Amino acid sequence: MNFLMVDGKGDPNTSQEYAEAVEVLFQESYALKFMVKKGSLAIDYGVMPLEGLWWADDMSAFTTGDKSNWLWTMMIMKLDFVTSEMVEKAMRDVKKRKNPAAV
Repeated sequence: MNFLMVDGKGDPNTSQEYAEAVEVLFQESYALKFMVKKGSLAIDYGVMPLEGLWWADDMSAFTTGDKSNWLWTMMIMKLDFVTSEMVEKAMRDVKKRKNPAAV
């Protein structure tokens, strides 16, 4: 399985970095979806769900509730027929349209 992924740090409830990471993952995922749908593959598929990995350098951050020290990788699975060239094009297109910091 291959994923679009963004790494970051901070409280997912308040961190601008987290919000931007999730936003760019969905922007790229939908750009890929429509690239595939309108392209030669002509496959219409649903964007996969957001997934996340969470950890901290000091694992007590999970018991004290201090989410500001959480480290995370947010990700959305890409389907096998989506090539790395398609991903690069989607990233360029998203950056050109929105220029998000997370790209």
